[in-house]
Order: sequence, then C-alpha cells, then structure tokens
Amino acid sequence: MKELVEMFLNTLNSKNTKEAYERNINNMLSFVEKSITDIKPVDLISWQNSLNNLSSASQAQYVNAIKSFFKFLYDIDYIQSNPAEKLHAVKVVNKPKDYINDEQVLNMIETAKNKRDKAIIALLFSTGLRVSELINIELEDLQGDSLFIQTKGGKYREIFINESCRKIIDEYLKVRKAGCSKLFVSNQHTPMLRANINNLLTKVKKQCNIKENVTPHSLRHTFVTDIAKEYGVEIARDVVGHSSIAVTNRYIHSNREEIKKAMLGVQL
Repeated sequence: MKELVEMFLNTLNSKNTKEAYERNINNMLSFVEKSITDIKPVDLISWQNSLNNLSSASQAQYVNAIKSFFKFLYDIDYIQSNPAEKLHAVKVVNKPKDYINDEQVLNMIETAKNKRDKAIIALLFSTGLRVSELINIELEDLQGDSLFIQTKGGKYREIFINESCRKIIDEYLKVRKAGCSKLFVSNQHTPMLRANINNLLTKVKKQCNIKENVTPHSLRHTFVTDIAKEYGVEIARDVVGHSSIAVTNRYIHSNREEIKKAMLGVQL
C-alpha cells in the first residue's frame, strides 16, 4: 500500500502538494481501515462526513487528494472501479480577508519598540513580500532602492523600496547585530523564523489596540489592494509576483518602469 501511495505522489510536482496529499491519504486509510481494493464508495462517504469539523477549504483539499489518488489507481488498472467518484465536491466558503488600513500600519511602525521591528513592518507594508521571502533576504540582496528576491523557481524578482521605507531600514542597519548573512536577525544573532515575525506583529497590533488579525499576509493584502486601486490589477499582479490575474490564462505583463513607479509610490 505504501508503494502505491509513493507511486502516486511521484506524479505530483509541488513538494507542498505531495506532503499535504500524503497526509490526506493516510488520514483516509486510517479511517476506513481496509485494503485499497476493498474500499467501497460508502466507506469514502463516511470518511468525508467525518471531515465536517474542518474548514471548507481543508475539506476540499482532502477530497481532491482522495479523488486524484483513486483516479490514478483506476488509470493504472490497479482497481476495477473508482469508489471516489461518489464523493461530492466541497464548495469552498471564502472568508473576508483581513484588511489593515494605512493609518493602522503607520501606527504599528510608530509603536514598534525597536528599529528592526519597525523595518520589518515597513518593508512588509511597502512591498507586499511573503513572509518566506522576508526571512530569506540576504544583506547583499539589498541594493539601493532595489531588493532582489529569489522565487520558488530559483529566479530573482526585483522589488523596489520607497524612500521612507529605505530610511527606516537604514536606521535598523546602524544597530543590526552582525554574525548572520540575513537582513533580519534575531536577538540570538540567528535568522528570524516565521514564528518570530508573526509574534512581533501580534505584539505590536495589541499595543495599538487593533482588532483585525495582523499577519504578513494581511499586510500583503493591504499592499495589493492599495496598488490595485491606484494602478490597476495588472500592475498589482506583477508587483507581487503573481503569474496571472484570472483563470483565462491571459498574461499581461507590466514593464519594469510601471512596476517601479507603483512601488515607489507607496509612502509611509
């Protein structure tokens, strides 16, 4: 059984998808407690019903994983019929995204106790960086008003930093602890982790009495919303490194000067 799961996972490209689908399949197998060839539609329906305590997005991922797994088994003739065909599609309910307005972000920057935290909040707000991108920035990636971010494919994407954000970063660099190649360093002189970033945002937002959930993603959402309102969706897409703006597969790329103008136009 383990070999079959491995064969299926090897057909997937994304490491994150592989890990998620493996968890989903193991969850299903633990629930039904049957060999794969003995699993019936009723078993999978009972399993799907057991997921009702999860969010609709999580349920959809579980079901998609199992549907894909059994389709693979059917396609290679390991099973004669596909029991997952009876599973019903899960309608994902999208919750409203947390949106932090500009005044709240500026208050957080002002309230943050140390220059590193001010720089982190300012950079997230001014560039829409993902937290994974933020914590992996090397000192050498910062060049003038440009920041070069390595993407998932190993390529580099140029990010532009406005003057006010650059000044905040420069103030941090004056007191930055040495001994680590990363731009943002913990108090232990080690690279910062996702948890460090989330914790500092939670701490500062409480100090500012902000009710909304403040995360790197909500700051990214605020940034994208502001850029889209001012410059349009196409520019916003290219600024934050999205591959497309719709499922039409039409790619409209903004030129470097348009992206630079948009990013440098975000002021603190």
